Amino acid sequence: MRFKDLRTLFILDRNKKIVDVLFNGGKGLTPFFDDTFTQEINAASTFEFTTILNQRTMSNLKVRNYILFKNNNKNYLFSITETETSHDEGCLEMTIYCESVSLILYNSIISKTTINNCNLNTFLTTVLQDTDFEVGNIDKELNKAFLIDLDGSASVYETIIQHLEDYEAELDIRIETSGSEVVGMYIDMKKKLGTDNGARFEYGRELNNVKRKENAEDLCTAIIGKGKNDLDFREVEWTIEAGKPADKPRGANFIADDFANAMYGVPQKYIYGVYEDSDCEDPYTLLEKSYEALQERKNPKIDYECDVALLSKNVELGDSVRVIDKTYPEPLMLNARVNKLEISFTDESKNTCEFSNYSKAYSNMISKYDPYDKLKDYLLNLGIGKLTPAEILAIKQYMMQLGIDKDLIDRLFSEITGDTPDTKPDEDNTTKITTLEGGLWIGDSRMVSMRKYNMLKVESTQNTNYTTALALYQSLGIGKNVKSQSSAYEKVISSSNKYKVSTMVKYWAGKFGLDVNLVYAVIVAESGGDPYDATKSETGAYGIMQCERGAYFNKSQTIKFLDGTTKSFTPSYSTMRPKDGGNTTINGVTVDKNISNQIMFGCYELRYAIDYARSNIFAGLIGYNMGIGAMNWIVSKYVCDTYNYTFVNKNSISAQSKQVQTKAYEVLENGGFEFANWRQVYKNNGGGGTVNNVEGYLAWYKIENGQLPYTYDLNGNKFGYGVSNTKVTTTIPISTNTELTATRTKIVEKAKEIVQLHLDSRASYSQVPRTIDDTKRIYIKKGSRVKMNSKGKYETIGSTYYGLSTSANNGKGIIAYDCSSFASCCYMNAGLKSMYNGNCSGGSIMDEIVNNDGMMWLANAEGRKKAIPGDCVMFADGKNPTQNDMDKRKLLATHHVAVYIGDDQIAHASKWVERPDAIKISKLSTYKTLASAFFIRPKDLQQTDKNEPTISDETTDVNNNIISKCVIGASAYHFYKNSQLLKTVQVGSYSDTTEYPSSVPYIFVHLGVNDPYESGYSSLKTLLDLLQSKYPNIPIFVARELHVGSVMSNYVEYNKAIDTFNSEIAEYCNEHEDVYQINISTDLEENGILKSSLTNDGVHLKTKDNYQILFNNIKNKIVSQDSGSSGSGGSGDDSDDDDGNASKREGKDIDILLESTKNYYYPKMTVKSLKFRLKSKVEKSFYARMMFTAADEIRYTQSKICYLEGVDCVAGQLLPRPNIGYKIIIMANANPDINYKYYGSVSADKGEGYVEPYTFVGGEKVVKTAKTYLKRTGLRYGDSSYAIKSEPTSFPNNMSGNLNKWYDATAKKANIDCSSLAIFAYADIAYDKSPYANHSLKKLVKNPKTSWAFMLPRVAAEQAEYCVKKGWVLHDIDIINYSNLQAGDMVFYDRDNGENGRYMNCSHVAIVVGPTEDGGSVNIIESTTVTNGVRITGIANNTTDKILFCARPKKK
Repeated sequence: MRFKDLRTLFILDRNKKIVDVLFNGGKGLTPFFDDTFTQEINAASTFEFTTILNQRTMSNLKVRNYILFKNNNKNYLFSITETETSHDEGCLEMTIYCESVSLILYNSIISKTTINNCNLNTFLTTVLQDTDFEVGNIDKELNKAFLIDLDGSASVYETIIQHLEDYEAELDIRIETSGSEVVGMYIDMKKKLGTDNGARFEYGRELNNVKRKENAEDLCTAIIGKGKNDLDFREVEWTIEAGKPADKPRGANFIADDFANAMYGVPQKYIYGVYEDSDCEDPYTLLEKSYEALQERKNPKIDYECDVALLSKNVELGDSVRVIDKTYPEPLMLNARVNKLEISFTDESKNTCEFSNYSKAYSNMISKYDPYDKLKDYLLNLGIGKLTPAEILAIKQYMMQLGIDKDLIDRLFSEITGDTPDTKPDEDNTTKITTLEGGLWIGDSRMVSMRKYNMLKVESTQNTNYTTALALYQSLGIGKNVKSQSSAYEKVISSSNKYKVSTMVKYWAGKFGLDVNLVYAVIVAESGGDPYDATKSETGAYGIMQCERGAYFNKSQTIKFLDGTTKSFTPSYSTMRPKDGGNTTINGVTVDKNISNQIMFGCYELRYAIDYARSNIFAGLIGYNMGIGAMNWIVSKYVCDTYNYTFVNKNSISAQSKQVQTKAYEVLENGGFEFANWRQVYKNNGGGGTVNNVEGYLAWYKIENGQLPYTYDLNGNKFGYGVSNTKVTTTIPISTNTELTATRTKIVEKAKEIVQLHLDSRASYSQVPRTIDDTKRIYIKKGSRVKMNSKGKYETIGSTYYGLSTSANNGKGIIAYDCSSFASCCYMNAGLKSMYNGNCSGGSIMDEIVNNDGMMWLANAEGRKKAIPGDCVMFADGKNPTQNDMDKRKLLATHHVAVYIGDDQIAHASKWVERPDAIKISKLSTYKTLASAFFIRPKDLQQTDKNEPTISDETTDVNNNIISKCVIGASAYHFYKNSQLLKTVQVGSYSDTTEYPSSVPYIFVHLGVNDPYESGYSSLKTLLDLLQSKYPNIPIFVARELHVGSVMSNYVEYNKAIDTFNSEIAEYCNEHEDVYQINISTDLEENGILKSSLTNDGVHLKTKDNYQILFNNIKNKIVSQDSGSSGSGGSGDDSDDDDGNASKREGKDIDILLESTKNYYYPKMTVKSLKFRLKSKVEKSFYARMMFTAADEIRYTQSKICYLEGVDCVAGQLLPRPNIGYKIIIMANANPDINYKYYGSVSADKGEGYVEPYTFVGGEKVVKTAKTYLKRTGLRYGDSSYAIKSEPTSFPNNMSGNLNKWYDATAKKANIDCSSLAIFAYADIAYDKSPYANHSLKKLVKNPKTSWAFMLPRVAAEQAEYCVKKGWVLHDIDIINYSNLQAGDMVFYDRDNGENGRYMNCSHVAIVVGPTEDGGSVNIIESTTVTNGVRITGIANNTTDKILFCARPKKK
């Protein structure tokens, strides 16, 4: 549209005939100015302008006349809806407000009608009857047809707009003129407005003030297809190899996009959407359509809003254009569509437009041959800190496509974003902290949340039997079925289970003090979760927990609950057969009463059996399965056989001698399972039951957070073998806790905020339009078309709306809410979508509650006691709701919804009325229609209740063994005053009065996010000074502050402040002994910001699981795993260390932080362990000297920021040889070619002689084991070209549970690599004992029958470092032919020709097989890129110039 060419406006009368003209550019003619023409796809356009008021304009520019102009050969016709007259410097001016003539269709109501197989032409012909519009041109592509059912309640305009999406059409109004009058008005329908005209808009030239808006509401990374009669495409298989666009395995009911999931989702956890086509009857077609839908929804919808200086640009609404913005990721060109235009014909400076559906087209401005600095500058110019994680991931993907090494990319981003290792990467916590117990933690709300979640109660070091207990449980196969048959387990415990088993189990387990997971295990093992399960025998087991009918049916039982109360209950078909007893309600959920009785009685039996067994879980499970008498016999028989006592063949301990009784009870109370094998003895003696009953139950037990099976008493004390003394909180059916979670707090705060907006004359009630997300407020302003009452009356708004000025909110207008959108905004503010865009009268809110496990209960006096602020109150139509309606979760008709804010108050958008009654707070108990009210609690709110802590004013460390001093909103300056630590730390209404202990083993400090500016880091330094003064020589660990998430509006600038904060604290730590800055961001941050999936507000974490990640990060940084570890050596197995010959290990252990200008000489002794460290902050004048003699076997760890050259140095690393004296001088590095902070020179003197060569006893066996992997057709070398990229060794604790990550079921190939082959060989795990031959194998453990076997770390570099630390490096080898290597020796290589960031740049490992046929060299076995992944070849043929060193295990 060539906007500047338009100079003429035609004024038309009500008969649409031209009566006057406004013209810019002619003398004596009336001009127009201050004009704005607004167009938007599928929305009515508007036009407003100002002109000089004179006799002619006053008589012609009046409401219901028309304005016509022609631009780019297209006519635009507007109806004048309002005029406004004003004085401006003595001149009378008139402002005219117009809207598209198409809105006259609001005045026509469509008749009630139903049309079968209705195409777009038929639809328009029907709805445009008796209007001034005709059916216009319809694009041929718009050929959809389906059933149209019009109820006669909507206007013609609304009806057309509502069906545009169904027909996938875009609306265009065409006006035809002849002479001085309008002769035709047409509704044209286009597949897509506009053209691809190639126009370019570049930031800094055509674009100003670019705003970027991202909407992921419709985003999905996997889509489920649903056709006619619930048709799906499970039977269809797609493979890329077969030419399909994606892989979709047979049996899957969804199609996924893994790259989109990597950008926006969680690994192996897709974001699901649904595509529905009720007419589709073919699964293949349904899959194709679902895939097309996924392509449209796999990326967030992104709009650009720009101030545009259009100048001579020819642009129309809907056009495809090029948007150039050099401040966004390279490449710079965006393909975009013009979504909205706001144009002034008289003042181009006002022109704006919005772009939508942009796609990126990258330009190759860098290459893999560019030097490091150029690549870094390239990334810095992109403004990495301003980009979203998805954009950063796309940039990384782009760089990898150019052939740039992934490790180099990661290193670049790590350096730029500040996501680097700890401040003292070489120190790795030299003070050995073996437990978190007893430490002092100081922090803010994050620490408060960890304390709320009971994370500061850690396993006591005095609980020595946990490891023993865990080993026993693991030997019994605990949890193996939970992983191998996860679908069967999840089917039972899922909230979607049709019987609501989880609701009943949680309730009854709490009533009897039972471990919920133990009850699940019994149910799945006994019946698979089937309440109808029964044996054929009428006296046999029955129901979900297999009640023995012969023992219990029709016999009255007195059931005793945990709280001491009792209940009389008679098991029978009438009380236990499903459906025979009707329904009951548990925690607001309607369940089958008799299935609930089954679980109640089963829990009673289980608790009784365990109590009888003196809390011995194993004996209790035997008693539950075989009977109490059988358990008595088994334990008694075990005691008698073991201790040579006389056995009385009776099912009673009390029938045995006093000596046997005492010992039997002692055995039970010890908690173990020594009597396991005596179950078979009982069976052999004619006993009944299942011998492996305990194993059968435990296979279905899910260990969570290390917790082993337990019961607990009324005070919450746990009992069970290896169980800690932590306490359990008994489940309350419906919480009455007035302390609110963060989610509920946000709901209530938003409700109160909106009420205040109304009181401030900024918001009011409106159904159309309305605001459904308060971050995207909808305003009623002058000229808005608004529904004015419940009868559907629409009006165009003037300067006021129900007494409020439409110029409120800085001219934007009045914010519009109705009752449902009010609730939607409150819930969206808390990150919940259950109420989003809901409609109480339309039924969508009730649909959510009824069909998605929501809770309902009456708003009577009892119900109001159960309500928690943040719940909602619904008001029913017609008949008042009953308790039966609540129990059945009946889909009730409703007309109003409110948010409960506590204290018997509801906040709600009430009705069309003047302030202050449109949006208000009302008292619920006296509400005039209280009898029609009931509470609802959506499922997503229920989930946050489970996962989030409540926030209260004060918290304490009762029962915790980590001492914490933490307050919500705290910064460092809250903890001291006048250089004195404060006992009472007060921040607003929150406080902590914990005493500082007299002594602590360590201190952890996590403060900064509340004030990352100078006042924050200066005060933290002062606090650290005070802590060091109070606790001298005690290690203090300071968290490097986490970055905030992108949901925070100013996250870019805030994160810059956090970077400065962290740098200041890092410098402080480098200058102070015993103060360490630690990185706690693992799995919490991504691309330098807090992951959006973990936070609602950009600062606080969402769930308990999120806080567990934070806690684990802290623990892993503080607790020492190995005092000699450098931190990157992996998980090497130090058990059964070497040959046990102490004389070989004699010498001094040295662990030092080198200080400038000091000498460290050890001339009179050998050194068996040496670790030296250096400060991260380098002083230019630094130098230090070391002199030592290596023992026969030496563990050596070198500072990671130091590069050594000279004798016995390889790739900057000293590899010390036995009995050699070394002299090292270290200085600040001045060599720009060496990327290390320090440089050192090494010289050596031989000692008394070299150690005689030794032989590794397992060498030949290692080779034999490695050879079992040769010629295996089911193996392939794992590399990046395959979709399945991992090896089983990457999942040493759960290989079977991650089978799909290392086994390609389609190709029937499993991945192996060089380090995996080494792990299996040195652990003596032959192929037929490996996970490759046994896919159900869960844990990776060394062969227990092989004395020399050991576990290597995961990757070759870690294995190399492991060997260096062990002192296994071989010296004086034949570096030409390697002829003196022996079978079982390891050979380490740097074969990737580049920096990989790992130890010595090691990238490959091979195993020596033995001498070649001529004896002149040796052969090696390795996993590499060959057929079947493993080969034997000569070492001389295998890049010997890349060998770093060789190693020989010292296992004699």
